[in-house]
Amino acid sequence: MFDGPTWIDAFVALVLGPWFLATILNATTRGRALVFRSEVLSRLVPQWNFFAPTPGEHDFQLLYRHQIQDGRIEPWCAWHTTGGPRGRCAWLWNPGKYRRKALFDITVLLLREIERSRDQLDAVKLSIPYLLIANHLAALPRPRDVVAWQFTVVRLERGGGAGEVLFVSDLHAV
Repeated sequence: MFDGPTWIDAFVALVLGPWFLATILNATTRGRALVFRSEVLSRLVPQWNFFAPTPGEHDFQLLYRHQIQDGRIEPWCAWHTTGGPRGRCAWLWNPGKYRRKALFDITVLLLREIERSRDQLDAVKLSIPYLLIANHLAALPRPRDVVAWQFTVVRLERGGGAGEVLFVSDLHAV
């Protein structure tokens, strides 16, 4: 009947157990300090803030603009916002939730890369978050006379007010 522990039992006990414990520690302030000491652990252990000790106080907005053949640069256009007003039935039907969450996470990762690479901003252009945003923007439809595009990240306070520009990309040729 029972032949003893299997390799699956050992895997759960030796790998998933410590990973689960590190995930729980990562949800606390002290534990997060321990986990983030190791860059490898900080990338392997999820940081879930479903019940955050401090609620989100701001949203991010990604804006883009085009440079036209004659050299003019068009005004900024809103691409996506990570927050915004929620409808009454958002708890039941909220199809944009995952896109906004993904955008928020990618933006946070981009800002971490910028902070980490303060002296080498060219390295930010090769980071995964930057390339994800650039790839998505490059795929958007645009007029034929566009020769380049650019994006920026703006932090918006949830109570309203002016936004703060956090990052502006270089112009990218089409």
